[in-house]
Amino acid sequence: MSGTATWSALWENLPVFKDAILTGGLAGALLGFIGVHVVLRRMVFASSAIAQAAALGVALSFWIPILVDPVRHAAGHQTGPDSHLISSLLFEPVVWAIAASLLATLLFIANPVRLHLTRESVLGFVFLISGAGAVIVGDRISQEAHDLAAILFGSAVVVQPVDLFLVSAATVLLLGGHLALWRALVFAGFDPMGARVQGMPVRALNGFLFVSVGLAVALCTRALGAMPVFAFSVLPAMAALVLTSRMAGVFALATLFGAVSGVGGYAVSFRAELPVGATQTASAAALLVAALISRTLFRRLRPATASVVVIPLVMLMLGSNVAWAADGGVALDAAPQPEPVPSMAPAQSTETAQTAQTAQAAVRPPGAGVLNPDTSVIVDGSFGYYGRHDAEFRRIGIPLSGDDPAASKPGFTLQEVELAFQAAIDPYLEGAVFLTIPNLEGIEVEEAYLLTTALPANIQIKGGTFRSQVGRNNTQHLHLQHFTRRPLMTPLLFGADGFRAPGLQVSVLLPGLPWFATLYGEAFSAGAPEPGTVSTFGGGGRGLNHLAYTTVLEQFWAPTDAASIFLGLNFATATASECATPPCSGGRRDYLYGADLYFKWRPLDVVGELGSLMWSTEYFARTIAGGGPTEGALYTEPVVQLAKRWYIGGRFDLTGLPAGPNVPRVVGGAGSLTFAPTEFSRLRLYGQNLWMTGGPSALVGFLQAEFSMGAHGAHPF
Repeated sequence: MSGTATWSALWENLPVFKDAILTGGLAGALLGFIGVHVVLRRMVFASSAIAQAAALGVALSFWIPILVDPVRHAAGHQTGPDSHLISSLLFEPVVWAIAASLLATLLFIANPVRLHLTRESVLGFVFLISGAGAVIVGDRISQEAHDLAAILFGSAVVVQPVDLFLVSAATVLLLGGHLALWRALVFAGFDPMGARVQGMPVRALNGFLFVSVGLAVALCTRALGAMPVFAFSVLPAMAALVLTSRMAGVFALATLFGAVSGVGGYAVSFRAELPVGATQTASAAALLVAALISRTLFRRLRPATASVVVIPLVMLMLGSNVAWAADGGVALDAAPQPEPVPSMAPAQSTETAQTAQTAQAAVRPPGAGVLNPDTSVIVDGSFGYYGRHDAEFRRIGIPLSGDDPAASKPGFTLQEVELAFQAAIDPYLEGAVFLTIPNLEGIEVEEAYLLTTALPANIQIKGGTFRSQVGRNNTQHLHLQHFTRRPLMTPLLFGADGFRAPGLQVSVLLPGLPWFATLYGEAFSAGAPEPGTVSTFGGGGRGLNHLAYTTVLEQFWAPTDAASIFLGLNFATATASECATPPCSGGRRDYLYGADLYFKWRPLDVVGELGSLMWSTEYFARTIAGGGPTEGALYTEPVVQLAKRWYIGGRFDLTGLPAGPNVPRVVGGAGSLTFAPTEFSRLRLYGQNLWMTGGPSALVGFLQAEFSMGAHGAHPF
């Protein structure tokens, strides 16, 4: 493998390859969606036959100019690679591909029963005659054999802009038509007789389906090749059907798998220097294999057996994330109530009766504690080190988060003690106070707020000091984390303690949408950060123009009973703190923006013994106005439940995307293995490797223990 085929080289040359990457993703999404109909109607080879017909059409577009003007064609090879082609729309390869595909589609629409044939035999005829014709014609155009091989097997290293435009237009138009006719097409495919009884135009619906398959295959074959087009039309749909039986989920997953195969296959082919079409096909096949293994391991095998195979599968192939508990965190039940003392028999002695009366008096009467808040204590302790030597971690230049284990206290440390008080104040308000003692360095108010519960129009107001809704990880307390340390981007872009400050939040659940969407607006008076750091928040003086303002749109979908998707779009603006000794005044305004994506899959079991997945990904960037830098960072963390009490997770961090003076380019890889005997305790082994390109590296390792006492309220999803 040459040294030039690296991920950084792909990123640096993205303007050159972006058309090919976009084309692969769009084609995969379009064919993945349509392929569900192809697979369900048992017409798997329909797309292959149409793709072969399209390839024959493209081959004819090369051959016909030779017959029409052989002299010009021969002379063209002497002047340039494209000069031998007759400049006319009549001989455009895409026109011939569409024409051949639609001709093959007409054979499928026709009723073969009248000819005493089956539809499968017609498919075989079209596939064979098209394949034979492409080979024969290819032999007559030896000088264009490379172009024909690219069409047959896929070699979309660089895609022409016209191909990207055509594939994009087909994706928008055909997907729009399929979404509009989705229920009708599914009904006509499952029960054509019942659809006719309901008065549905079954023949017209079938015609639309076949024509859309023909157009999609023709356009995508011209851009990608017949082999990846056939793969995108079949394998993503098969993988989706393996994972779920709900039709909405099948179509959504097939579209996603197709897009991932197109984009990921291209990236892998570049990095490994492999043929593009074959690698995209192999990527789609790998997703199908992963789906089959996941279904088998999570639903049929014992957890111990599943863990042996799932660990390398997850670490090497697919990233996902797992729920710590059903509510997304350490969900603690209410404190146990004392057992009632049994009634005393008349024949018992006086001493026994007095003992019973004393026990009854010790029991609180009903309602005696109704005004007391739910109180809990959560303790996180750890043992470990930052780097094999103290200087290793310091050279990386990434600050610690406030609830990370303290670097100044190597070995044993009490990472955090959290005291929580939560209660319903009255029918209109709820209150919560969270006090923390990080690394035994003094008590802090992590959150203390009031929350309305009875405002009209789905409006809710929160006031006090609390964590901003910007970003998913930023809203979570330490005990909700799946890793001992927070992502690297948190202290760089959000601050050492995350984005939390005194302020006001107004949110509204948007009505009239087919999914859940909540819009947040916030204003904060952010405090000054630690000296010597550049912070997104905390600069400036008094006045409304120096407050930090945020807007967040959170959206939630449940494509299946077992799967859910959460997407957050975030924007914040404040006055940056850039001086050496905060508080600063007159700082420049900056802008923080990004998105967070969360996917959760949990099988429909009530005891939690089956495997589950959870996957969080966030990217944020900060731009400082007035000529300041734009700097960003991301992380993605999959966690998988191997068995009832075992979880394994991995996290990939990348800071400096783009890099700047305040956010260096650092790469981090972390892994965690968690044993959770109950929902009240857990043990975790955590390891992390940090390195800079051409610079220092550091190995971080910790053993963490956590336990909780008391009633702790459920956390948001």
